[in-house]
Amino acid sequence: MEKFKLPGSSYKELANIILAYNAQNGPASPKEVASYIKVHETTISLNNGFLVNIGVITSGNKKTITEIGKLLAGAIEHQLELEIKNSWYKVINEIDFFHKIISAVKIRKSMEQNSLQSHIAYTAGAGKKNHTLTGANTVIEILKIANIFKEENGIIEILKSDKKLERQVEFYPININL
Repeated sequence: MEKFKLPGSSYKELANIILAYNAQNGPASPKEVASYIKVHETTISLNNGFLVNIGVITSGNKKTITEIGKLLAGAIEHQLELEIKNSWYKVINEIDFFHKIISAVKIRKSMEQNSLQSHIAYTAGAGKKNHTLTGANTVIEILKIANIFKEENGIIEILKSDKKLERQVEFYPININL
């Protein structure tokens, strides 16, 4: 199973990291980004793999925010709810990992949040550690912000239908018809 790096922080901290990368003038090291938002360098490192996987920052020792990353950061910085939703939606639409998670909920009609956390960790090829479960929660939060999931009383369901997310998924060979 191919591993997909999950975020290592809450959604709020991940958003701050995206903002910090956007504020850099060119490529930045984790240490430079960490000092900008006054967190430990390991916090940045725990999230960089995820941000690279989803195309928000570039890979390498020093990372640069991408065009979609700039769009997302601008929306977050100005607290533009619709643009944040649309930016996350664009990111999600390009990443097979997210399609696998969406398919899992769609197939089951709904999932308990704890079960979905475990499924996200399993799908990512990650062990069931505290930071993995935090990352799984962040993935769920991103899907809720993008108006794909809704949560009620700990139950996650698909929120809306949108043909843009219809794709074939490797492990779940069905079309996603939200």
